[in-house]
Amino acid sequence: MLQKLTSLSKQSAIYGLGTFLNQGIGFLLIPVYARFLSTEDYGINGSVSAFIGILGIVLTLSLESAVTRIYYDLKSEKERRAYFGRAWLVMLSFGLAVALLMEVAGDGIFALLFPDIPFDPYGRLATWGSYLAVFGVLPSVIWRVREQARTFVTFSVSQFLFRVLLNIVFVVYLQQGATGIFRSFFLANLLYAVPYAWVTLKNSSLSRGAQHLRESIAFALPLVPHRLSNWILNVSDRILLQNYVSLGDIGLYSMGYRVGMTLAAFLDAINLAWAPFYFKTAQEVDGRQSLARLVTYYMFGLMFLTLAVVLLSREAIFLVAAPRFYPAAQVVPAIAFAYSLHGVYLAMVSGLAYVKQTRWILAATMVSAAVNVGLNLLFIPRYGIWAAAGSTLVAFFVRAALVSAASLRLFPLPYEYKRVGVAVGLALALSAGWFVDLGNWWANVAVKTLLLVAYPVGIRLSGVLHPEEVRGLQVVRHKLQNRLSQTLGFSHD
Repeated sequence: MLQKLTSLSKQSAIYGLGTFLNQGIGFLLIPVYARFLSTEDYGINGSVSAFIGILGIVLTLSLESAVTRIYYDLKSEKERRAYFGRAWLVMLSFGLAVALLMEVAGDGIFALLFPDIPFDPYGRLATWGSYLAVFGVLPSVIWRVREQARTFVTFSVSQFLFRVLLNIVFVVYLQQGATGIFRSFFLANLLYAVPYAWVTLKNSSLSRGAQHLRESIAFALPLVPHRLSNWILNVSDRILLQNYVSLGDIGLYSMGYRVGMTLAAFLDAINLAWAPFYFKTAQEVDGRQSLARLVTYYMFGLMFLTLAVVLLSREAIFLVAAPRFYPAAQVVPAIAFAYSLHGVYLAMVSGLAYVKQTRWILAATMVSAAVNVGLNLLFIPRYGIWAAAGSTLVAFFVRAALVSAASLRLFPLPYEYKRVGVAVGLALALSAGWFVDLGNWWANVAVKTLLLVAYPVGIRLSGVLHPEEVRGLQVVRHKLQNRLSQTLGFSHD
């Protein structure tokens, strides 16, 4: 168990470094956007970014998910190279067809989805930028399944930094508003398409044939409507909001949503390492027991980070944003807990992917998307952005519950329900600290930090930790103390 946890932790830490650098730098762009973008521009950014999410799903046919799973069924390097090459050609060919179709029908599609946002330039830049991003999909899969996390992170962070630099040029210096954001997206993906293509060609062979492609398509096709349903689940609120509130209010909601989904950085980092690790560990003799214990540890960390986002969200927005964005803080708790439920979904959905039962993933996502749209249509006209946040929370709960039920039936693991329940209950209780407002920013941060520290203390005092886990934590603490003492030049006994 220690070896597995160490391996998973190292891979996740490397992915996490890249993810947190990307998210952290992106978070630092909030005050830049808040200063140089209007709330309308921020609303355009949120809506067109949602459209990019659709393109990212459709352009690749979700074949990258199939490649990640089927890689472990292939026994020779020759088979894997041929498989990579065939999958890459299918992605590029289909993606190009979709991009050309958008050139023809883009105006009509944008008029339907985003009545106040023109296809040219926003949709056109988003379309071709998304197609160029396809070049990086297969290299990312190759690095993940081969546990080359450092290479993955190097490319990811450098590309993101280049995009940030372009954002500063176009948004700050050239004053191009939301247009500058999507020009940056297009140019960054254009530059990196070349090295991504080189990596793919180096690791694949472009031989003819359809071996494993039929199985891959059967695996991946249910994931296309699944991911589209996921898109509806995640962004239908912003589309529907356009019919009932101003672009300025959509900008507030986008700001609050961005802060609330800060947790996504942690989830992305874990998931990048978790899926390959899960598929490999599930094939071992004691794999199910190991995975169940790791899910417990994952839930401890997930609840702690969710609590951190909820407690400090208002103070974070007050620190980095202009006063006109302060009302955005009110939607953050619902979004943060929605993303904690997304974390539960990610932990459970791997079981369905392992047994190749992707149709159940599709069913759960379609139901939750329908719930989200229905609640939004019912309550947004009356309650605006607060209804959108609440609907997101309910829909994410439905998706997590349905996927968990299916996973428990088709690939059951011996989960530690009592320990997970304590972690969730304690986090919910302490999250009430969000309402603390002493009228002073520093005082609020101090009190909420104490509430955050109370979480691991509460876990320790609750008695849910096993003796060997307590001893392990003590060993880790002593190692950290020794390392800190050595760094500071002191001896520690």
